[in-house]
Amino acid sequence: MRYGFLIAQHGLGGGVQLARKPEEIYLGELLYLGEMKPKIVDCEDGIGGACRIAQASRLQGFSAQAQRAFLEVMNSHTLDEVISKPKLASLFDPSASK
Repeated sequence: MRYGFLIAQHGLGGGVQLARKPEEIYLGELLYLGEMKPKIVDCEDGIGGACRIAQASRLQGFSAQAQRAFLEVMNSHTLDEVISKPKLASLFDPSASK
C-alpha cells in the first residue's frame, strides 16, 4: 500500500497484512509516515512563517538534538519487539497462536 508496510488483498479471503516480517520493520520507519521532516518544535509556523524568538533562542538546537536521540532509539527497535506477546501478535497476524 502507500508506504510499503502493508499488502491489501481484495475479494473473498482478502484483507490486509504486513508486507515485511515484523522483525524487519524498525519503529522509526513507522513514526513519521508522510512527514518528510518531522519536528518536535515547529518554529516555522510563526508570524510570516518565521519563529519570532529563533535568533535569541537555543530551543531549536535542543529540540533537534532530542529528536535525533529519540529516532536513534526508535530505529534500534523493531515492530516484533512491540508485538511479541502472542495475544497482541494475533491482531497483526491471524495465523499467530492466541
